[in-house]
Amino acid sequence: MKQVQIVYVPIGVGTYHMPTADAFTEASIELLHSLDPGILCPEKLLLTTQEVDSFLKDLSPDLVILQNVTFANAAYTAKVLQRTHCPVVLWTLREPKDTPGSRLKLNALTGAFSAANQLHQLRDEKPVLIFGGPDEESVALRLRQAIAAAKALTALHSLKIASIGQTPQGFGFGRALDADLLRTFGCELISIEARELMTQASACEADPEPAKDLVGLEETPENNTRDFLKLYQAYRHFVEENGIGALASRCWPDFFVEYGTPVCSVLSLLNAEGIPSACECDIYGALSMYLGQQFTGNASFFGDPVAVDEEENTL
Repeated sequence: MKQVQIVYVPIGVGTYHMPTADAFTEASIELLHSLDPGILCPEKLLLTTQEVDSFLKDLSPDLVILQNVTFANAAYTAKVLQRTHCPVVLWTLREPKDTPGSRLKLNALTGAFSAANQLHQLRDEKPVLIFGGPDEESVALRLRQAIAAAKALTALHSLKIASIGQTPQGFGFGRALDADLLRTFGCELISIEARELMTQASACEADPEPAKDLVGLEETPENNTRDFLKLYQAYRHFVEENGIGALASRCWPDFFVEYGTPVCSVLSLLNAEGIPSACECDIYGALSMYLGQQFTGNASFFGDPVAVDEEENTL
């Protein structure tokens, strides 16, 4: 998977109160590195378009955090957009309140309007707008969200998602075309027929180790347990051999009728092992599970609701 590159670009001009501007820049860098130590930051506030250009010229960021520390005209933003081709977070500092009635120390908000106008003129997408200082919890939350989104987007562009079989009749909502996935999400679709994995499973060994933590497995008929374990080995081999990061598998009726054992527990094990796995060959379901895992670091539940108990408040 491609390593995400996030770049912090603090801009300003030297005619404002530099001690205040430098202190805010240092505090911003400290906050960003607490959220992700890998964020690339300049050594100091960038005070000219030439400094912006020099900082960015050898970088290929997946996200730019553009911060108006003081006022800076639209040429600074234009230089950032010329050098990068990725989403932008526009972070603007508040004017300090410690010297009411005196000369503006930063005037960052005026610069933010200039930057936003330039972004509107040169880019179709809307930037993420953040207003506040590095000591504000809401600012840290918005930055954390933007960083997580950039990482998820980068992960999608490296994702190989597999379709094992085809969606059954009436399940077309989960059907996906390889061109649509590549164009919209940047991920690659790998397709294989379900019968190929059934055939491979027949030649596999029934290793019980991967299923040792499954509750109630001892109550399952012996032949179903054996065939489920063999099917898991076939799926696991397919995933590892092809670098699959998520998959969606046909289940009913093929595995019940032709193989004799459903694929449900196989998908459950793979999901617990970090390979989001959807049933009914629902590719978009698998994609949603993958994003859920990227944002939380945990496996996502995906399944058909079959019963509701209102008194227990359970589904």
